[in-house]
Amino acid sequence: MQELLARGCRLSSGKCLPDNQLEFRLITDPRELISGTRQILEPTGAVQAKQTIEAILIPLVAFDAQHHRLGHGQGYYDRFLADYPGLKIGLAYAYQEVDRIAVTAQDIPLDLIITERGIN
Repeated sequence: MQELLARGCRLSSGKCLPDNQLEFRLITDPRELISGTRQILEPTGAVQAKQTIEAILIPLVAFDAQHHRLGHGQGYYDRFLADYPGLKIGLAYAYQEVDRIAVTAQDIPLDLIITERGIN
């Protein structure tokens, strides 16, 4: 994070809201992250409009070859991604790939998934 900030990159991270929504806030200094919902470190910076975020790195529990993901079950990312115009990138280990993820209409597929074996 420090290296990207030193290079002038704008970084944001998700903040879970009480109504099961997700917003992204600017990170200017990683030391400003505070423990929030579910004891996850969250940013305190300015809220970033979806349209200004070029790419999002998305956590997952499992994924399939069609770029569907299994999250942590609360739907935070799916609700945020429903009208998000930017690049959706999943970060995973190759062992997290499964044959098929059961999806619903609310599940948003990723644009690509990065594992230690490469980019899918």
